[in-house]
Amino acid sequence: MKMPHNEYMERWRKLFGQRLDTEKRARKRLVRAGHKQSHDVQNLRGISEEETFNVVSAGKKTHQKSWNRMVNKPTFVGKGFSRQNPKAEMIIRPMGLRQKFAHGSHPTLGIRMKAPTLSVKKNRQDTMYTRLGFLPSGTVVEVNVSDLGLTIQRRGHGECHEVYCV
Repeated sequence: MKMPHNEYMERWRKLFGQRLDTEKRARKRLVRAGHKQSHDVQNLRGISEEETFNVVSAGKKTHQKSWNRMVNKPTFVGKGFSRQNPKAEMIIRPMGLRQKFAHGSHPTLGIRMKAPTLSVKKNRQDTMYTRLGFLPSGTVVEVNVSDLGLTIQRRGHGECHEVYCV
């Protein structure tokens, strides 16, 4: 007796029933599955380390020590940021590539705005890029929206909100 696979499974279910926790397992499987993102961000390609950093050769006489890296992408550093001494500095973030303002879209209001940046919340590329303050497309940035008249109380900050870099 030949029958398609799904009909065989339905017949088995009618004859012998199901496990008691079938619905619970299906619900948990559905919850564990990946959710679709709530905001519309294009598919991002990974940024390679060669594209992000330039090797800076250092050393007093030989210039053979090349453990320093210079960033060649826009970054954000906080207000009280000061560079380390050159000998201990592994990653150099040039002044010309530091951004103070973020141009982004508000997720709920659907508007685009330019607002002063407070911090980088999440970079979708890598946690190291989040820590360094990289600002490629798709980065979640916390900005000050007091100029726009949107006062949103969030965890101790009086007037700030998260936007997505575009």
